[in-house]
Amino acid sequence: MSITNKHIQLKTIIIFILLLGSQLLVGQKPGAKSQEGSVKTDSTKKKGKVDFSIKNDSIRLKSFTLNDLNELKPFSDTTLTGIEDWNILNDFDEFNLYLGSPASSHFDLVFQPCADPFYTTMKRNQYASIYNDISDFEYNNLNRPFNDLAFAPLGTQNEFEAKAKFSRDFKEGINISLDFWRLKTDVEYQNQSLNSTSFGIGMWLKNPFKNVQSFLTFQSNNFNEDYNGGVSDTTLFNSELLRFKVEIPVFLENASSRSQEYVVKLDNFIGNVSNWNVKHSISYKSGYYKYADQITNETTDTLFYQNLLIDNRGIRTFNQQKVVKNEFAFARTGNHIVDLSLGATHQYLMHNDDINNQEYQDLSLDAKLAFNISSFKVFSEAKLGLLDISGNVLLNSFANFDLGKIANLRAGFKFQSNNAYLMDRSLLGTELVLFQNEFDQTIQSTIYGKLEIPFTRTKVDFNSFLINKGIFYGESGIPFQSEELVSGLRISLNQPIRWKWFNLENSIHYHQFDNNLLNIPLLMSKHKFYVQFKMFDKNLALKIGATYSQFQLESGSIAFMPVNGVFYPTDNSTLDMYQNIDVFLVAKIQKFRLFTTLDNVLNLYDGRIIYMLEHVPTWDYKIRFGVRWILFD
Repeated sequence: MSITNKHIQLKTIIIFILLLGSQLLVGQKPGAKSQEGSVKTDSTKKKGKVDFSIKNDSIRLKSFTLNDLNELKPFSDTTLTGIEDWNILNDFDEFNLYLGSPASSHFDLVFQPCADPFYTTMKRNQYASIYNDISDFEYNNLNRPFNDLAFAPLGTQNEFEAKAKFSRDFKEGINISLDFWRLKTDVEYQNQSLNSTSFGIGMWLKNPFKNVQSFLTFQSNNFNEDYNGGVSDTTLFNSELLRFKVEIPVFLENASSRSQEYVVKLDNFIGNVSNWNVKHSISYKSGYYKYADQITNETTDTLFYQNLLIDNRGIRTFNQQKVVKNEFAFARTGNHIVDLSLGATHQYLMHNDDINNQEYQDLSLDAKLAFNISSFKVFSEAKLGLLDISGNVLLNSFANFDLGKIANLRAGFKFQSNNAYLMDRSLLGTELVLFQNEFDQTIQSTIYGKLEIPFTRTKVDFNSFLINKGIFYGESGIPFQSEELVSGLRISLNQPIRWKWFNLENSIHYHQFDNNLLNIPLLMSKHKFYVQFKMFDKNLALKIGATYSQFQLESGSIAFMPVNGVFYPTDNSTLDMYQNIDVFLVAKIQKFRLFTTLDNVLNLYDGRIIYMLEHVPTWDYKIRFGVRWILFD
């Protein structure tokens, strides 16, 4: 082995030790959107090598996922535009009900039709907004190392959020990308805390002189959450005890869950990724969800668990899955007049609920077809399920008109039939059957559209949907299949207004259901007002403003059942209109960012106790701060 190789290996080991051991690691805000472009092959370079180059502050950087290597996102600094939303669950375009922590179990109030998985899946993801799926892991093509670091203490030394992104090329034609996120938080009330970690690392073997691209990716997600079930005696809010919230009685005293998963995946592309190629992927996933509350309190536990508490030893659940998935596709990609993909996917899943071991074999035939003619594009995809998902069908087709600065219009249709989640079919608690169901396939269809007008910065999303034999949850958190055909409509509007230093952003979501079995609010809106300007010879950029959000449940409340990790509607009470105001300040000096927020100003103003969920008050007002530093060295 040469001295050069030893030196490179030593540097690699040191980099990994520093990155894995650091607590000051932070990445770009999840969900940050950048302009996407199409990749073109540089004819002056070796065949099969893709030119991702973009000039931005002396760095050439574009990111992509393995879903499509030709959909590229140029580097875009989103820190000044979105860092005030330090709480991931409080993203400006989203409305999540959550349990107090910015990484707790949560439920998206913006209804997404046809969102259920096509293949056999263990359970609904109660951490969907903060869960990093391996298919969303971003690789980078760049000309110099890229580091995106941030840290935000959230109150006390036991509360902090840290993120990091790192990417670098090595001389052997290997790119290493890393994405890390860690949050630890304790909430005001007793037995209410969360520790969560997401870690992803990818190795890209570029092979610049061969038509072979290989990617080895690892992604893990870990969520440890303590539950108190909410406040059981709200009359104490009018007493001096309110100052000592850890003394206020709650429903659960010793309840906790752990949701853990890791995935390792190998992707190989043979051929030109911007033309004809063959793709093969193999992945292995292992994970489990367990819940435990071993101390039974007849006064409060019976009220909270309702029909799920059938044993005086408490309640404990355990569900584990191991999944091996193989995907094969022969495709022509790269924005040609005709692009297509034909392939098949096989998934083997072993499910263990602490008593029974069940095995599932899923097979699908997959096809994609796209026509690209100047500013007009038609895209269609189809999946046909076989073996244990026989009868599952996915059809999705849309037409897109891109009229440049005038407008961008998309209209489409989606049809999906799928099986129920395994934990919706049956659930064991303390080795006893809590429920067992024989569900038919759910059939969903939606007509959707999207309109963007660049001149006015207007964005409108439209969804009209039908759900036949949909699976919903009753008042005790137990799933049932509706015999009624549920129809609905969702319209979302995003409209910013700008004049000189002054900015007003508006996000509005409107729902209409003929039978609102989810109890989703009919109208939700957020409004962000801020001023943005530069000081000190334009070396310091400032953004100062406030965000107001509001919604009103149609009737009753929404509660959370941690046994199976689901949110369900109740008729117990009607919550007041949810209203919240957050004030923020963001400062930018070159590649350094500093932000501070004052959350829940209404509580500071009049001591108001705000509820998002039944029995679960939101945090009191708090002042927070954080820093972020982007390095290109």
